[in-house]
Amino acid sequence: MPWTGVQVSKKPISESKSASVATARCAKRGYTLRVTRFHTVLGMGLGTLLAVGCSSSKCDAPSPCTEPPAQVWVGSVDGTDAAIGVADTGAGSTVFVCGGNDSFETFTHWFSSDQAVQGSFEITDGDWSIRWSLELRGIVGSITSPSDPEPHAFSAQPANTGAAGVYQGNADCGRAGLIIQQANGEEEPSAQGTCLKREDARVLIEQVNPVRPIKLNPNLSVLVELGSDPGRTFTLDPLVPSSAK
Repeated sequence: MPWTGVQVSKKPISESKSASVATARCAKRGYTLRVTRFHTVLGMGLGTLLAVGCSSSKCDAPSPCTEPPAQVWVGSVDGTDAAIGVADTGAGSTVFVCGGNDSFETFTHWFSSDQAVQGSFEITDGDWSIRWSLELRGIVGSITSPSDPEPHAFSAQPANTGAAGVYQGNADCGRAGLIIQQANGEEEPSAQGTCLKREDARVLIEQVNPVRPIKLNPNLSVLVELGSDPGRTFTLDPLVPSSAK
């Protein structure tokens, strides 16, 4: 990643305002601050030249450095036509389980927790439950639902390509969500979504489809339509902005 700039300071790094500002900027973007200190002659005295910039590594030497961890994962649920999206929103974790053509009415659910996506985790919400383990290449786990108490295994990979991600928004039909999966930038993305509304004891679920070809708007939202009424369109926003994936 390019350096954000070069700052000259006679103060220790801990007292440098420029370093503090850069640290905040890097943290907001999901990176860590990297500072290189050089001693040089400035005018009549010895000064310190600080090269301040964001590093793509989130590790400290001597540990092996890696790219910033993913914040969104998408995948599928074994034995079903359901897709799954997991997002670390910064304020906690959100999981969207979205049934396909055969199961959207019985296998659609939103999970949420104030805990970040890390290590092994479990969320129980009524008759629904999900457990997972965050591994090097993605997330693996299982889901149980009221319609099928037997656990269904699932796997999800980092959504770091093209339009891949989890999108959500509110519409007349309720809370709408869309999961987009795209293995690489050349491949046509696949997507499925639903809109869920609770009315008293009833849960109404409709299918939501992306308007094709799938294109992200300048604000990273995506245009979708109701499966039962394609004339009704609206936009959904990413749970985690693309720049933070």
